[in-house]
Amino acid sequence: MTLSTFADLKATWGIAIKALVVRFQQLGIVSSDQATSLYKQISKRGWNKSEPVPTTNEEPVWFSKALNQRVGGRDAAASIAVASQMTGLSNSHFTRWVDWTPASTNIAEVVNLQPGEPTASRTSTGSASILTFSGRHDT
Repeated sequence: MTLSTFADLKATWGIAIKALVVRFQQLGIVSSDQATSLYKQISKRGWNKSEPVPTTNEEPVWFSKALNQRVGGRDAAASIAVASQMTGLSNSHFTRWVDWTPASTNIAEVVNLQPGEPTASRTSTGSASILTFSGRHDT
């Protein structure tokens, strides 16, 4: 087993190369010495942080199909609305379960905690809100 073989498997299955090495070692396909050698090669190539094979995000294919089959094959928005009504769960739950698109990193709310007098202020910067708490809590 070579790194190029593992890279091909990653392209097919979307699994991290190091995870593949671990699993192949567990299955007895790769020896302990071979795994150690592969880990060293991965590290030397800088693949610990960024592997050379791009993958896409997973999508909940089976859940979407089951949802569409259960509610009659409507479009996604209609299926979610019907499933929400049937179960009493919020539309937002079904939306998260059906759409796994990564959220933008620009929408996070940042909270700064600092010692001092108890005050709170909100600052808006673009699409994010920063809520600053400063206060002293005596126990």
